[in-house]
Amino acid sequence: MLKLCEIGPLDRVACVGIGPLTLMVSFTSALEELGVGESYAYGVTANLKTSLVDLFHLNPTVIVTLPSILSHSLQAMSESKEKGELTALQKVVFVGESLPLDIRKTLNDNLGVEVFSYYGASETSALGIECRKHEGIHLFSDDYIFETDRTKRLIITTLKRQGLPLIRYNLGDLIEVIPGNCPCGLQYPRINIIGRSGIVTSIFGVKLNYATIRNACLSGLGDIYDMSVTITGTDHQKMTIVLPDTLSSFESHIKASISTKEPDLAYLINAGFLDLVLDFTSSFDLRHSRKRQQIVDFRNE
Repeated sequence: MLKLCEIGPLDRVACVGIGPLTLMVSFTSALEELGVGESYAYGVTANLKTSLVDLFHLNPTVIVTLPSILSHSLQAMSESKEKGELTALQKVVFVGESLPLDIRKTLNDNLGVEVFSYYGASETSALGIECRKHEGIHLFSDDYIFETDRTKRLIITTLKRQGLPLIRYNLGDLIEVIPGNCPCGLQYPRINIIGRSGIVTSIFGVKLNYATIRNACLSGLGDIYDMSVTITGTDHQKMTIVLPDTLSSFESHIKASISTKEPDLAYLINAGFLDLVLDFTSSFDLRHSRKRQQIVDFRNE
């Protein structure tokens, strides 16, 4: 897939993420097999402007990263280029999240950087990638059977996985199939990703699931309540969890439970990438409300 982006022996590729760098390290392993000049996993902190300084000095030709990191890095990238740094950067491959069109346009038009969308899922790993014609994402049908249900959500069956194969597994991603052949000549089917599943979201590449957050919040509290979870913010992101006011006296217990039972969320909070707000209300009934069994993400509005 990375060959389609024409990444090769002359490239210096930086895989930029927040720690733990498991995903980024897997990319560097693939890049080494591809035979690139240099590849490295580079970790950043919530203070992106400071932590990107050394990356800019490395002057990579390609950056593999997350849209949430890109959105917070554009100003620093522009300033670095004006200083005569980051002059070699030619391509950005983004993974894990949707990239707003305005960020793609800024990278293309202002920084002269070609942008590629890499598509995968935690259940499957790599599924497809955007080619250099930039007319959708090619799904690699050598390894999967792809279908859609009546709501146009993507269903996959694995063909080559010997351990934990998936049979007609609904990823929950809403897609649009692009008809016809791609000008690049590849015969793989092409799609656009319209939306991601409502029960799962990604913050700085960390996948968060409504059910696991709820279980962490309500662990040891007896009766099972549903709750609302919303994410807001652009420069700094905030997660607000609304619970029944009968649980307000357990606020400290709930926060401690999140820290121990939902370590990925705890990491985002403790590292300063995300603010957590617990809100308690009596204004509506949250018990067993299916409409609220999802994470509502307002970050792109």
